[in-house]
Amino acid sequence: MPRDSSTSLGMTVAGSVLAICSLTLAMALAAREPTMKAVVIHEYGGPEVLKYEDIPRPEPKDDQLLIRVIAAGVNPVDGLIRSGMFAKEGNRAFPIILGGDVAGVVEKVGSKITKFKAGDPVFAYVSLDNSGGYAQYALVTEREAAPKPKSLTYVSRNRLRMWRRQRCRLWR
Repeated sequence: MPRDSSTSLGMTVAGSVLAICSLTLAMALAAREPTMKAVVIHEYGGPEVLKYEDIPRPEPKDDQLLIRVIAAGVNPVDGLIRSGMFAKEGNRAFPIILGGDVAGVVEKVGSKITKFKAGDPVFAYVSLDNSGGYAQYALVTEREAAPKPKSLTYVSRNRLRMWRRQRCRLWR
């Protein structure tokens, strides 16, 4: 039985609409920037200001490493920063991600990085100027990172703190 022209036209239009919708969805998904989970603060205060949110995943600049965080140290200074004790000393913009000690794996490196490559296990001090460690990813400079010794685990908090103290002494 031959098709009439209205059926053929309807199928062509429906196929075109489906193709346009598929293309639009694909473009929208490709245009979305990658996100990550992070504990952020949007104001100073007590523990109630800590929020677990989806935020844009940072991209490293030429002199930075992007670390996939496996463990983050929780230090007393994080509570002081959260409470606003150091608010007068800087002009930090909210939201702020706290956490200065991390252990993880290098995800991506900037073009000027020479000592690390993607896949390297590291310990790092995260400057609040870049981001913070209470997130799935953190940015650090090459100077703020050190290779993780094979004998240490990622989650060894005391060792992470000892490493940070020793590293800070070296910087002085």
